[in-house]
Amino acid sequence: MKYNEYLVYLQKKYSTSNTEILQALNRSGGAISKSNLSHKLSGERSISIQELEIMIETICPSSSEEYELRRLYRVFDFGENNYEEFMSIKNYIEHISDPNTVRFCVSCSDLDAVEDIRSEQLLINVLFTVLESAWQQKKPVRIFCQPQFDALLDMISSLSMDSPCDLRHLVCINNDSSEAYYSNNMSCLFAADRLSRRNPAYQVRFYYSNADVIANRYTVFPFYIVTEDSLVLVAPDFKSGFLCRKQALIRRYLNQFDLMFSDSKLLLSRSPNEMEFLRDMTELETLAKKEFFVLNNGFSFLNGLDIPTLEKCLLKNHPYRDEILDLQSQRIGQFSRVYGHYFHIQDNREAFMKDGVFSRIVSRFVRPVPPAFRSTVVNRTINSSYENRLIHPGVVEMSPSFVIACYDNGMVLIAHYDTDWILLESGEKKLYQSVRNFFQYLMKYESSVDR
Repeated sequence: MKYNEYLVYLQKKYSTSNTEILQALNRSGGAISKSNLSHKLSGERSISIQELEIMIETICPSSSEEYELRRLYRVFDFGENNYEEFMSIKNYIEHISDPNTVRFCVSCSDLDAVEDIRSEQLLINVLFTVLESAWQQKKPVRIFCQPQFDALLDMISSLSMDSPCDLRHLVCINNDSSEAYYSNNMSCLFAADRLSRRNPAYQVRFYYSNADVIANRYTVFPFYIVTEDSLVLVAPDFKSGFLCRKQALIRRYLNQFDLMFSDSKLLLSRSPNEMEFLRDMTELETLAKKEFFVLNNGFSFLNGLDIPTLEKCLLKNHPYRDEILDLQSQRIGQFSRVYGHYFHIQDNREAFMKDGVFSRIVSRFVRPVPPAFRSTVVNRTINSSYENRLIHPGVVEMSPSFVIACYDNGMVLIAHYDTDWILLESGEKKLYQSVRNFFQYLMKYESSVDR
């Protein structure tokens, strides 16, 4: 349902006449004609956000109805495709912020007795047996498959808990402009993120094509997983397949994969620790042209902290103390050229004033701040070249150890902190545009400046 149709429905439900709406608009200084209002309610003309607010006050719908009306209006105002992108990224962030639940699979006792795989469960069991064997023998695994195959991701995640494996993954990024590509492309990014966190030897590359065409119903087995011992062909619905153990065919698929992999583009690069995290973020901010966007759970005092104050907060014996100060100098120097928008789920400055403890993101660099110095630290994080924006409650749930950012040079950054930082960067242009739309939506509708 379109927002104007829902608005008319609410108007009728609460017996609000056009005359009452016109009078309310007139009192607010935004008088319009009766015919103009009719055109707006019919969808022939757009309703401004100011007019919508007055109509809501006049109709007085319930809180749930008001929320739905605003949501429908934002879909219209922001664009349906852009809104779908926002929701896709929001859902992925909330999914990966939950404790990871991995489904463990059952091995297939006798692969030699299997060839034609006609059930989803048998396909999962066969795949797990093939992957488990490769893991145990430390042999390479090659995957030509889209990330929507959740069971495959579960297998790789569970096997990676014990040890890494030489795992190469080739995915398709949609190159069309229809709304269908949004979900596929973001699935690629967040699936790669999930597997990279589990397996430091995981490599993922991409090629441009139409993923829907590749996986259409006329292609019997468009996907495959191949090791030195086995080839598993997979149907487009991930519910059936074919197992081959012939070395000649296996070698042909391995050679084909390696050739395609070498010709493809890198989807993600990986940095393993907190210093690499700071170095990479500083470099990305330096390369930004005008602005960048960062989302994390809580307010980070390192964002704009001046050097004298940072010197007092840093651990005296930190092995990278001098480099951290140098990186912060570079970051502050960039603030005159670029503008940073820092979004946070919660404002933890009150907690900082009470405990003197920085957010988890920078806690490994700094010491607890004495009470007499805490207000100084808060005041000196204010900088005219960046803004802190507090996201409205309930918009997105996110782990304290997760960071997502994008920079207007086309780069996307995803970082996690568990025992060490894991940082992933992507320069794929469609993914960058999707993440940028996500931040634009937050800025326009779901956050407010919080200096």
